[in-house]
Amino acid sequence: MKKTEQTAPLLSLHGIKFYRSGTPILDGVDLQISSGEHWVLLGRNGAGKTTLVNLIYGSVWPTAGRINLFGETFGETPLQVLRYKIGILDSSQQESALQKGLTVHDVLLTGFFHTIGFYRESDPWEEKEAERILEENGFGAKRNQLFRTLSSGEKKKVLFLRAMCTSPEFVILDEPCSGLDLTAREDFIDFLDEYKKNRNFTSIYITHRIDEIPPFYEHAALLKSGKILFSGNILDAFTSEKLTQLYDRKVVVENKNGTWMAINERR
Repeated sequence: MKKTEQTAPLLSLHGIKFYRSGTPILDGVDLQISSGEHWVLLGRNGAGKTTLVNLIYGSVWPTAGRINLFGETFGETPLQVLRYKIGILDSSQQESALQKGLTVHDVLLTGFFHTIGFYRESDPWEEKEAERILEENGFGAKRNQLFRTLSSGEKKKVLFLRAMCTSPEFVILDEPCSGLDLTAREDFIDFLDEYKKNRNFTSIYITHRIDEIPPFYEHAALLKSGKILFSGNILDAFTSEKLTQLYDRKVVVENKNGTWMAINERR
């Protein structure tokens, strides 16, 4: 019988450890994400989620372990080559780092430059593509508006479009709903869900709340104190038993019309 050829995962983390001042932040993390999959990385504040994102993006280096991305091993391929294939939305850092005088159009263009600022002239194709993206996603009329004057929800959407403008193979969404009220959060989730319908990409969504996860995410990894408690199908991950262990509180997990909820059982 002919053996079925297995495709290598798009991202593989093998035995990842990361220490800061002798303290373990990540302790033996293993995770594999295949092309086309959408994963949630769920964990409490301080679990090591942001450190893991920084390792995947190459902002920091693991103390031990190996990272493979796009078939390349970190340390054997220039990181800048790999970063051009990654889109990242990290609004907590990006919003504060962007230059104050940038318009919505300017901010989107920085995605083509792979910089957080506006440091060179754009070419005609980039200009035209930026116009198309803004128009198709409801921001055509706001192209010349200062980015800093947008609402919090609008800023998240523009930063997401910025991350996606070069059609990256892998997308990192780091706490994308942080700072949003209920209405803005639900609007942003609907925006992501609609955007994904006609596009193919692989992503990891980092959060500490299950009620802000778009419905198309089908895989999850639970991170606690720098270790993976579970990784696999989201239906197997988001159970009352597993999330009670993750949060160290008795919770009951429900899913209503695609929205996950963890209900705290107070004594």
